[in-house]
Amino acid sequence: MPKSKRTIILGIMILILLVLLTQFGSGLKQFMNQPRPDEDEGEYNEPVFAIDKAGLALKIDVSLPQDVFKELMRVSGQFERQYGIAVELRNKTEHEISEGLKQSLALQQSADIIMIRSERVKSYAQTGKLLPQQPSVETWAYAPEWLKEAVSWNGFVWGTPYYMDPYVLVWNPVALKAQTGIEKPPFSLKEWHAAMRGPQQVMFGQMQPVRPLLSSTLTMTEQSEKDGKKQIALAWFAWEEQDPYALLALMWRLGMIQMSDDSNVNQNDSSDPVVPTLPHNQLATYPWQENLKEWEHSRLLFKSVSFKNEKSIWEMINQGEVQFAIVPYSEAAPRLGEMLAVEMPRDIVPPYGTWVKSMSYIVPAYTELEEEAKLWIQFVTDVKQQQHVLANLSFLLPTSRTSQDKTWELWNRNLPAVYIQADTRLKEVLRHTFELEKWHNNVLEWMKGTVSTDILVKEFKALWKLTSAS
Repeated sequence: MPKSKRTIILGIMILILLVLLTQFGSGLKQFMNQPRPDEDEGEYNEPVFAIDKAGLALKIDVSLPQDVFKELMRVSGQFERQYGIAVELRNKTEHEISEGLKQSLALQQSADIIMIRSERVKSYAQTGKLLPQQPSVETWAYAPEWLKEAVSWNGFVWGTPYYMDPYVLVWNPVALKAQTGIEKPPFSLKEWHAAMRGPQQVMFGQMQPVRPLLSSTLTMTEQSEKDGKKQIALAWFAWEEQDPYALLALMWRLGMIQMSDDSNVNQNDSSDPVVPTLPHNQLATYPWQENLKEWEHSRLLFKSVSFKNEKSIWEMINQGEVQFAIVPYSEAAPRLGEMLAVEMPRDIVPPYGTWVKSMSYIVPAYTELEEEAKLWIQFVTDVKQQQHVLANLSFLLPTSRTSQDKTWELWNRNLPAVYIQADTRLKEVLRHTFELEKWHNNVLEWMKGTVSTDILVKEFKALWKLTSAS
């Protein structure tokens, strides 16, 4: 065969090979980007096949209800196929994440993205261990002002909020009526005291006079011993021991701590999300006040419940072993029924209130996948994704009111009024969450009777004088 013919044939073969390779590559790309079928529930703990960029997988630690986590896995799978970035998504308890986070950040051994309490974002940012973020304009513009305050510091945003979950009081209506004579929680501090003056309590299957007057100068234990009785009155209030904000929420609801009624405090400030700390000489009183003296002789009525406890909070409520518990609304809502009632936050007005739990995504400063991490956060916090994952599948509240047509209605029903308004006093308490968490430890000792009320009051007033970063 002439040399020229062989050359022509070889050229034709190379051309055909190039065409085939192009078509194959196009088909592979389409395969990689095709959406997962709706009916494919799959094993959500198995990573979706994707191109492993730079030989690394994006490690992400979250704390979510199981049904929400499954849906987040599906959304994350879409992200993997769309961007070709491998993701390892792990669901842990909030305590598991927070317990060793400080050390893992110091040793640079944490995940690339971590979901933590929004109230703690600022304290980690101040250590220099986090990267600043840039939430999407739509997500950030329509987030609540108080939440922007929680994750902002030094002119930067350090966490991207994902959801909100208000704390609520829950109780067993049948047991409450039988044991106290009331059918729902009192509202004001005065009404709480009147309800707890009831002279009888169910003990050992009988009604016995074990509750002293609150005006007594003796503690409940001392009064019981004086009367020759060894029974301790049943606890009225319970919360999860590992959650300091649950106790702070309970104290606010009961009026043990509350917003000041100072006329100099603007309750509807609509200025920039990051408001400078108000000079204390411009406040006639502290932005928050305490009424701990009024609760001094009732402090033994509080009971923290550890995960090691023989019974859960729900078992204690159902069996009438505690009158009220404070829990996140998302945990209470699925259990509502004849044996459980809940107080909606919309029914609580200042100076009483309740804390709103919020979770945000943070990115450690040492991650090797900075751009990939920020891209994943923007993807899953997109308003449409929030609508599907949160609003449609759970009792968690999206942090952007554009994520659902009826989000304003949801916020009004599930959030206390001060969380919808831009309340300066609320922003002020968010600037002192680190100090409040430390103060919380002495509150626990006070409830055990090992710290005096005078010391606790002094510490509470002192924390507002500390310079807070804004």
